[in-house]
Amino acid sequence: MHTPPIPAIEKKLKRQNLPMRIAQLLREELMVGRLLPGQALILREVAERFDVSQTPVREALLLLTSEGALEMLPGHSASVPQLSIATILELRAIRVNLEGMAIESACAHITSQDIDVIRSHHVEMLAEREKRNIAGILNANTRFHLALYQHAKMPVLNTIIQHLWVRTAPYLNYMYAPDLPPPSGDYPRHPHLEILDALQKRDTAAAKLWLERDIRLHENRLIDNLRALEQEPA
Repeated sequence: MHTPPIPAIEKKLKRQNLPMRIAQLLREELMVGRLLPGQALILREVAERFDVSQTPVREALLLLTSEGALEMLPGHSASVPQLSIATILELRAIRVNLEGMAIESACAHITSQDIDVIRSHHVEMLAEREKRNIAGILNANTRFHLALYQHAKMPVLNTIIQHLWVRTAPYLNYMYAPDLPPPSGDYPRHPHLEILDALQKRDTAAAKLWLERDIRLHENRLIDNLRALEQEPA
């Protein structure tokens, strides 16, 4: 006979899961660039925003700190790490390899219906560009890429890729400063469209090539903008 859960145990499990849920919400905010490099997360303010006590928020911040997604500050707060250009370039090199592995696997599993859904994220990204809504652009771009990698059917790899996005995405805001770059860079078509066409044809080599070009295209502009900021007088 099925025995219903003991209420006290169920309540304890819910309390234990709360820090994990808060940490995941903060990861999602980091992945879409909603939190900026150097931005402080005050324990009390985060607790108020999520309408919870400070204890699970503190545990969530400590968890994200252990992952390298945040840095603890003196007192009751944490901050988004500020990365050196060398670290950003290192993370880019890792992303190119791991995301290339993911898209190679996705090429074997993805369907035309899946591609249509992913294409809709690109269309949304272009619409947000028209509105010059940087937050909307970054959100749609993140959904485009992570949706691609989900079809790799490699959950461990997918988790590692998301961790890399948590580390790098806050810097993508600087890609659009002082102005929006051309949608396709030096290419006739946006790399996203080339990726989707390659996936539709099951052309693994082309999908990996255009994914790498997409990553390098945007990261090169980011690095150029960061170097320009470094040279500005204080």
